[in-house]
Amino acid sequence: NHIQQFYHFAGFDENEEALQALPVTLRLQLDLVVNRNLFLKVPFFKNCDIAQITVMVPRIQREYAWPGKSVLQEGSAGRGLFMIGRGFVKITKQGELRELLTQGDFFGENSLLGADASSMTCQTITLCQFMVLDREQFDDVLALYPQMKKTLAKYAAAKNKGGHEAVKDRMQQLFKVRLELKDARHLISDAAAAQLMHEMHSLVEQEMRKTHAAVGRRCTARLPSPNS
Repeated sequence: NHIQQFYHFAGFDENEEALQALPVTLRLQLDLVVNRNLFLKVPFFKNCDIAQITVMVPRIQREYAWPGKSVLQEGSAGRGLFMIGRGFVKITKQGELRELLTQGDFFGENSLLGADASSMTCQTITLCQFMVLDREQFDDVLALYPQMKKTLAKYAAAKNKGGHEAVKDRMQQLFKVRLELKDARHLISDAAAAQLMHEMHSLVEQEMRKTHAAVGRRCTARLPSPNS
């Protein structure tokens, strides 16, 4: 049953062996066509020119993970950048749910910036397809384009911003996950779909509590003192 489920999920990759038999230049062109749209969904890659993307594409590996796999473990060495081709991933820090990710999202970028240990745990909720750029492979790219590290650092900082805009971004992310769940429902088990809905409700409740607490602090700060 699990084997059938996997091939149903990854069916369009079943000609992988045939693709490997193609000449390198033709395979590279096909990889560019297949992976370019995924690249362009990652903000960091949107400003890369075709020469930079051409250098990176052969260094990216396509990988799959079963539900419940910890792709990154908090406190452990980070492997590289993970781009989600399909599936759903949850992000936790110190055991607390922080975010849900899906197609076009990415994580692990800090390992490309020199971080020795991951600051979060990333666990799959469903079967997932990842496009992975390892640290060593990225170092090869930096040898040709050293300015890319500075650009990546800028996007990593923007991703971790706080304040009102961060709340807005997190709510938009939950809406995106809900839409993707609707589109991919035929590929997801009932148990995984139920878990995703539960995690989404938990995150919405978290955001509501944080918003109410922030409003309460602002109102308290504006109240006149009893002696005024």
